[in-house]
Amino acid sequence: MNDPSDRVGARVSVRSLAAVFAVGIGLALVLFSENSLAASIHELDLRFPGLDKFLHWAEFTMVFLVAWTAAQRIPVRWSVRVIVAAGLTALLGAADETMQRLFADRSVELADFAADLCGAAAGVAIVSRGFATRRRGAIALASLACAAILANRSREELKDYYAGILDERVDRIESARKHYLAAAANGYVSASLFNSLAWLDLTTGLGSPSEALDFARRAATLAPRDADVLDTFGWALHAVGEDRQALEVLERASALNPHTHGLELHLGVVSLQMGDVARSERHLRRQIELAPGSAAAAKAATTLAAMKPHLPS
Repeated sequence: MNDPSDRVGARVSVRSLAAVFAVGIGLALVLFSENSLAASIHELDLRFPGLDKFLHWAEFTMVFLVAWTAAQRIPVRWSVRVIVAAGLTALLGAADETMQRLFADRSVELADFAADLCGAAAGVAIVSRGFATRRRGAIALASLACAAILANRSREELKDYYAGILDERVDRIESARKHYLAAAANGYVSASLFNSLAWLDLTTGLGSPSEALDFARRAATLAPRDADVLDTFGWALHAVGEDRQALEVLERASALNPHTHGLELHLGVVSLQMGDVARSERHLRRQIELAPGSAAAAKAATTLAAMKPHLPS
């Protein structure tokens, strides 16, 4: 005996799909109406913290529908096809998050995976033609409410950190540091956040070298294979006079990515501080070769000029 839903038909309702997405876009506009939507994807991430949860929801609604369409070829009951499509969607969501581990500047977010599952639930509502319209609407709205809750939590967590990034871009350094500190005080834990705080303290003098070292150490603990983070950590160690340990950390950074911006300058300065003039010269000249015309190259050239009396003829 066929499932009642099979008698009604399993084709996706375009009207239902349009309605669900219209509600989602409308809610996103309400939550983030103070910002312009004409920005790039990267700008959207910064200016609309939490909006990515709606994008995950919409994306994985579509992923479920594609999986559902593929599952139509399986000669099993409607309910089994739903389970297969939902399982495939969940596996793709889990794979997407697992892949984030491959990138130094990204992290696994369970909230993203939860938003993916919410999207799958919306997909179930769309294909469930055998359910009463009210029940289907309730499932779709519940999935959307789930995405909205996740988006709001993400926005509350990230708003200060992202505001700090935007301030730092336009050289509002004091404001940027205040936002970063607020993000840390509110419990946001991120290698990028702590690295930004450490670097600001090292380069602007707004914080002490010991504060910079604390932030840099926390960043390095969270991202021990990020060359940029290790470069900051090594420079912070140098700032408090721990040059031997600084050199070890900077060498680890170089092994991971020898083209890290400013790293050769830092290796040159620390080597000079430890009395190895020949090695210092090599690193400083390498910095000038890697980034001619940059601020790091200018500092390397200045340091080389000061070293000239001590260099072999």
